[in-house]
Amino acid sequence: MDEEKLVEYTVKQLRLLRHNFMNTLQVIYAYLQINKPDKAIEYMKEINKNMFSLSLIYNLENPFISLLMQDIIMEVEKIGADYEIITNIDYIPTEVFTKNKNEILTLFENIKKYLLNGLKGNNVSKKLYIEIGEDDKAYLIDFYNTGLKEKIKSTNYETPYKIDGLNLRLYEFGNSFLLEVSIEKSR
Repeated sequence: MDEEKLVEYTVKQLRLLRHNFMNTLQVIYAYLQINKPDKAIEYMKEINKNMFSLSLIYNLENPFISLLMQDIIMEVEKIGADYEIITNIDYIPTEVFTKNKNEILTLFENIKKYLLNGLKGNNVSKKLYIEIGEDDKAYLIDFYNTGLKEKIKSTNYETPYKIDGLNLRLYEFGNSFLLEVSIEKSR
């Protein structure tokens, strides 16, 4: 990915963050204007919970993955879906994302489209779970919409994307899905 494209992508994220921040302030202000401070406090607690979740991604100390995940989360919020972030590791080295940044960006754009379509079209669950971990060979980022992750993982899957140590597996079972991105540690 060239530097100019990365700067454009980052500025887009900053604009969205600014827009969301202004909307948040307007909601709080409106609650206070109509003398509903309890509602304002409840709303601020929800925002605080979301910010804590995002900090789990930022604490991985990988700016590129943080930017990609922030983009997905902001789009999930736009459609009114809830999310939960689970991290089982503290760090993802920046080096694993030095190769094929354009392909990684394209992959995450396609993941985002799939997730949004899956969440919009699902009347059962409008919650996205994002789990970040590792095994002996790879860093893993799982996106799923059910508490039955292990049951879905026992079903058949397809591999719609595989290039140079970066793999995407797609598991589907009824309205439930699991997208697993694996990034080989040796990349």
